[in-house]
Amino acid sequence: MAAGMLSESMKRVSIYTTIALDRSLEQLQGDPSARDANAELQRVLVGLIMAYPNKSSSEYLQLVTTVDHGLWKGMPQASDVWPIRQLIVKLAANIASQIRTPSGALLQS
Repeated sequence: MAAGMLSESMKRVSIYTTIALDRSLEQLQGDPSARDANAELQRVLVGLIMAYPNKSSSEYLQLVTTVDHGLWKGMPQASDVWPIRQLIVKLAANIASQIRTPSGALLQS
């Protein structure tokens, strides 16, 4: 489940970042597609925070802090979202080492 949430989060971060690049907060707030992308971004990030299995990892704790900081104003700018993307990559790398095959063996990288 967490792997799917990581993938969806990365997709939503990328979509929102593309929309938000070089746009002011007022432009983002006035654009229905930006508002929709922001709502989807927030939905998947909250889901990721809830579903991520290793809540004691430093990357997870950093993600929670960065999401809180980046989304507190409602409509984040691209510069608020980019650090979240970088943390999702780190979380994905960490979880890849914990993924098990259907037989229960750990996948080796």
